[in-house]
Order: sequence, then C-alpha cells, then structure tokens
Amino acid sequence: MGEARVIDFKGKFSWKGGYFMSIDPNLEKWKSMPDLLEYLDMSREAVLEAITKHGMPAHKIGRLWKFKFSEVDEWIRSGQSAKESLSGEEVKDE
Repeated sequence: MGEARVIDFKGKFSWKGGYFMSIDPNLEKWKSMPDLLEYLDMSREAVLEAITKHGMPAHKIGRLWKFKFSEVDEWIRSGQSAKESLSGEEVKDE
C-alpha cells in the first residue's frame, strides 16, 4: 500500500461531507434565483429573458440557476443590460 498523501491548503479549505469547502470569508457565495429576484426587483420571466437573450451572467447547476451578485452588477454597469430593452426594442443612446 502507498502512503497517504497530505495536501496543505494553508487553511483555505476544510473537508466537509466528502468534499473540500472554502473557509475564506472573503469568497462570495453563490445566490439562488429567489435571492436575485429580490435583489434586482425583477420577475423570474424577465431574469430568464436577460440570461438567454441579453447575456446576464448566470450558472446552471442541474435545474438550479446560481448567480454571483458581483458578476450581475458588473454586467449591469457595463451597459450590456441596456443595449436592448427586455421587450426587444433597441435602446438608443441620447
């Protein structure tokens, strides 16, 4: 039998339930669809349209959508969310 290998992550991860979990308090947590709906005050249909047609950053894990609010905020600030309205009309810069 071989020797057990010890990996030193310098205290950044802990073993929990069969997988490593970050213990870095600065690491942003993934948020759910209901969290995002409340955060943006938008309907589920509008968010799904923003994801599929307008490139809103989102990650699908199984049947669940997950979001990082910092990615969504950056997408909004970049102006990508305003290039077309969610109704499909092109928004003109004034």
